[in-house]
Amino acid sequence: MQGSKLSAYRAFQTVDDSIRTLSARSGPLAGDQLTQGPSSTRLEAYRRCTCERCRECLDNAKWERIFNEKFALKEPDVRGWCRSPLADL
Repeated sequence: MQGSKLSAYRAFQTVDDSIRTLSARSGPLAGDQLTQGPSSTRLEAYRRCTCERCRECLDNAKWERIFNEKFALKEPDVRGWCRSPLADL
């Protein structure tokens, strides 16, 4: 670390030492318990509104339609194993 002070180094060292002592006391799962304790909550996945009437739903429907028109398969790609490409002409 460039330009770090001795007090910052000591603070990091203190935190590291406390984590090591917790893991030594609690066993092999201490690291998991520190990150997944009761105070940490998981974020729920974002769910889009499905009312189909609000501004957000109308905008999403518009962009879904535009995306599907642009990237839709116009003609299915059907090819045989030993077929000549000139057979379609």
